Amino acid sequence: MMRPLHNSIRRVYLATGLAVLCAIAGHAQAQAAAFPNKPLRIIVGFPPGSSTDSIARASADHLRLKLGQPVVVDNRPGANGVLAATEAARAAADGYTLLATNSSGITVNPQLYKKITYQPERDFTALTMSVSAPFILTINPSSERTGAVHTVADWVALARGLAN
Repeated sequence: MMRPLHNSIRRVYLATGLAVLCAIAGHAQAQAAAFPNKPLRIIVGFPPGSSTDSIARASADHLRLKLGQPVVVDNRPGANGVLAATEAARAAADGYTLLATNSSGITVNPQLYKKITYQPERDFTALTMSVSAPFILTINPSSERTGAVHTVADWVALARGLAN
Protein backbone atom coordinates (compact mmCIF):
# COMPACT_ATOMS: atom_id res chain seq x y z
CA MET A 1 0.00 0.00 0.00
CA MET A 2 2.79 2.39 0.71
CA ARG A 3 4.35 1.86 -2.67
CA PRO A 4 1.61 3.60 -4.76
CA LEU A 5 1.70 6.62 -2.45
CA HIS A 6 5.49 6.71 -2.68
CA ASN A 7 5.31 6.61 -6.50
CA SER A 8 2.73 9.41 -6.51
CA ILE A 9 4.93 11.64 -4.38
CA ARG A 10 7.91 10.85 -6.57
CA ARG A 11 5.91 11.81 -9.66
CA VAL A 12 4.88 15.12 -8.04
CA TYR A 13 8.51 15.90 -7.21
CA LEU A 14 9.61 14.92 -10.69
CA ALA A 15 6.88 17.04 -12.31
CA THR A 16 7.72 20.00 -10.05
CA GLY A 17 11.41 19.68 -10.82
CA LEU A 18 10.70 19.47 -14.53
CA ALA A 19 8.47 22.55 -14.36
CA VAL A 20 11.19 24.50 -12.53
CA LEU A 21 13.81 23.46 -15.10
CA CYS A 22 11.50 24.50 -17.95
CA ALA A 23 10.91 27.86 -16.32
CA ILE A 24 14.64 28.42 -15.82
CA ALA A 25 15.39 27.37 -19.40
CA GLY A 26 12.66 29.66 -20.71
CA HIS A 27 14.02 32.58 -18.70
CA ALA A 28 17.58 31.90 -19.89
CA GLN A 29 16.37 31.61 -23.48
CA ALA A 30 14.49 34.93 -23.20
CA GLN A 31 17.61 36.61 -21.83
CA ALA A 32 19.79 35.06 -24.53
CA ALA A 33 17.39 36.25 -27.23
CA ALA A 34 17.74 39.82 -25.95
CA PHE A 35 21.55 39.73 -26.12
CA PRO A 36 23.06 41.92 -27.39
CA ASN A 37 20.87 44.94 -27.05
CA LYS A 38 23.62 47.54 -26.67
CA PRO A 39 27.15 48.13 -28.01
CA LEU A 40 29.95 45.77 -27.04
CA ARG A 41 33.39 46.90 -25.94
CA ILE A 42 36.73 45.22 -26.54
CA ILE A 43 39.45 46.52 -24.22
CA VAL A 44 42.95 46.19 -25.67
CA GLY A 45 46.04 46.53 -23.48
CA PHE A 46 48.27 47.73 -26.28
CA PRO A 47 48.40 50.82 -28.50
CA PRO A 48 46.57 51.22 -31.81
CA GLY A 49 48.47 49.52 -34.60
CA SER A 50 49.87 46.75 -32.40
CA SER A 51 49.22 43.16 -33.40
CA THR A 52 46.76 42.71 -30.52
CA ASP A 53 44.91 45.86 -31.58
CA SER A 54 44.76 44.74 -35.22
CA ILE A 55 43.28 41.37 -34.23
CA ALA A 56 40.77 43.06 -31.90
CA ARG A 57 39.65 45.44 -34.67
CA ALA A 58 39.17 42.60 -37.14
CA SER A 59 37.22 40.69 -34.50
CA ALA A 60 35.15 43.78 -33.69
CA ASP A 61 34.17 44.19 -37.32
CA HIS A 62 33.16 40.53 -37.57
CA LEU A 63 31.16 40.71 -34.31
CA ARG A 64 29.42 43.89 -35.48
CA LEU A 65 28.24 42.15 -38.64
CA LYS A 66 27.20 38.95 -36.82
CA LEU A 67 25.48 40.56 -33.83
CA GLY A 68 24.07 43.69 -35.42
CA GLN A 69 25.45 45.92 -32.67
CA PRO A 70 28.36 48.38 -32.64
CA VAL A 71 31.59 47.00 -31.20
CA VAL A 72 34.00 49.59 -29.82
CA VAL A 73 37.74 48.91 -29.48
CA ASP A 74 39.03 50.72 -26.39
CA ASN A 75 42.84 50.87 -26.24
CA ARG A 76 44.26 51.06 -22.70
CA PRO A 77 48.00 50.59 -23.24
CA GLY A 78 50.46 50.39 -20.40
CA ALA A 79 52.15 48.06 -17.94
CA ASN A 80 52.14 45.15 -20.41
CA GLY A 81 48.35 44.97 -20.42
CA VAL A 82 47.78 45.40 -16.67
CA LEU A 83 45.79 48.64 -17.14
CA ALA A 84 43.44 47.00 -19.64
CA ALA A 85 43.02 43.83 -17.61
CA THR A 86 42.25 45.89 -14.51
CA GLU A 87 39.62 47.88 -16.44
CA ALA A 88 38.08 44.70 -17.84
CA ALA A 89 38.00 43.03 -14.41
CA ARG A 90 36.08 46.02 -13.02
CA ALA A 91 33.49 45.92 -15.82
CA ALA A 92 30.09 44.36 -15.22
CA ALA A 93 30.11 40.61 -15.89
CA ASP A 94 27.32 40.93 -18.45
CA GLY A 95 29.07 39.78 -21.63
CA TYR A 96 29.32 43.28 -23.11
CA THR A 97 33.00 43.82 -22.25
CA LEU A 98 35.74 41.66 -23.72
CA LEU A 99 39.48 41.77 -23.10
CA ALA A 100 41.88 41.25 -25.99
CA THR A 101 45.31 40.50 -24.60
CA ASN A 102 48.33 38.36 -25.14
CA SER A 103 49.14 35.49 -22.83
CA SER A 104 51.51 37.53 -20.66
CA GLY A 105 48.67 39.76 -19.48
CA ILE A 106 47.06 36.76 -17.86
CA THR A 107 49.96 34.44 -17.04
CA VAL A 108 53.09 36.54 -16.50
CA ASN A 109 51.84 39.85 -15.10
CA PRO A 110 50.43 38.40 -11.86
CA GLN A 111 53.92 37.00 -11.21
CA LEU A 112 55.72 40.26 -12.05
CA TYR A 113 53.62 42.92 -10.36
CA LYS A 114 52.97 42.86 -6.61
CA LYS A 115 49.99 45.22 -6.59
CA ILE A 116 47.95 43.70 -9.38
CA THR A 117 44.24 44.12 -8.62
CA TYR A 118 42.81 41.30 -10.72
CA GLN A 119 43.01 37.54 -10.45
CA PRO A 120 42.87 35.90 -13.88
CA GLU A 121 41.30 32.66 -12.66
CA ARG A 122 38.58 34.58 -10.79
CA ASP A 123 37.97 37.62 -12.98
CA PHE A 124 38.17 36.23 -16.51
CA THR A 125 36.78 33.40 -18.60
CA ALA A 126 38.78 32.49 -21.68
CA LEU A 127 36.63 32.49 -24.81
CA THR A 128 39.05 31.68 -27.58
CA MET A 129 42.62 31.87 -28.73
CA SER A 130 42.58 34.13 -31.77
CA VAL A 131 46.17 33.83 -32.90
CA SER A 132 49.14 31.65 -32.14
CA ALA A 133 52.42 33.39 -32.88
CA PRO A 134 55.90 32.04 -32.24
CA PHE A 135 58.47 34.04 -30.35
CA ILE A 136 61.65 34.73 -32.27
CA LEU A 137 65.00 35.23 -30.60
CA THR A 138 67.32 37.50 -32.59
CA ILE A 139 70.85 38.75 -32.04
CA ASN A 140 72.73 41.56 -33.74
CA PRO A 141 75.47 39.74 -35.68
CA SER A 142 77.48 42.96 -36.07
CA SER A 143 77.91 43.55 -32.35
CA GLU A 144 81.26 42.75 -30.75
CA ARG A 145 79.51 41.16 -27.78
CA THR A 146 76.98 39.04 -29.69
CA GLY A 147 78.75 38.42 -33.00
CA ALA A 148 79.87 34.94 -31.89
CA VAL A 149 76.35 33.90 -30.89
CA HIS A 150 74.92 31.43 -33.42
CA THR A 151 72.75 29.16 -31.23
CA VAL A 152 70.56 29.42 -28.15
CA ALA A 153 73.30 27.60 -26.22
CA ASP A 154 75.77 30.34 -27.26
CA TRP A 155 73.33 32.98 -26.08
CA VAL A 156 72.76 31.25 -22.73
CA ALA A 157 76.52 31.01 -22.22
CA LEU A 158 76.90 34.70 -23.04
CA ALA A 159 74.06 35.64 -20.66
CA ARG A 160 75.57 33.56 -17.84
CA GLY A 161 78.94 35.21 -18.43
CA LEU A 162 77.38 38.68 -18.25
CA ALA A 163 75.57 37.82 -15.02
CA ASN A 164 78.82 36.85 -13.24
